[in-house]
Amino acid sequence: MIKIDQASIKKLLPKVCDWLEQQENAIISQGRLLTSDEQSIAREIGVKNYDIVRVWMSKEVPFPNDALLLQLAKQIGLLNSNTQGICFRYGIFVHEQAANPKEVLAHELIHTLQYERFGSIEAFIAQYLSECIEVGYHQSNLEKEANLGLHKLNL
Repeated sequence: MIKIDQASIKKLLPKVCDWLEQQENAIISQGRLLTSDEQSIAREIGVKNYDIVRVWMSKEVPFPNDALLLQLAKQIGLLNSNTQGICFRYGIFVHEQAANPKEVLAHELIHTLQYERFGSIEAFIAQYLSECIEVGYHQSNLEKEANLGLHKLNL
């Protein structure tokens, strides 16, 4: 078991980014387009490139094959068997048994907006993971922003 700290995040960042890009590419190639209602939500959120966002609904949560990445994701609280959704920039996973898939998608679209604001997968995920380590997943500013933004939407 590795100690999850800022130094380990910096060391693992290239692997994390590679895995995120692989997931994004897989979802973009196999996922569905946003519906017109979902596109409206994405526009309301402020996602610039909503037309390239794809959604993959499955009962299988996408876990990394790499043991260190899996450990990182689980220790930080990003991925577990109850994960309802996860954003890979323009590829979004939504669990097919999510209690409210529309809300899950909207929350993840706010993360897409954050990716766009940061300008790259690496810049976003470095900040996101850093916050998760410093204050915890639920207390991170990026996660709080996504939750607050979700509550502002009329879903």
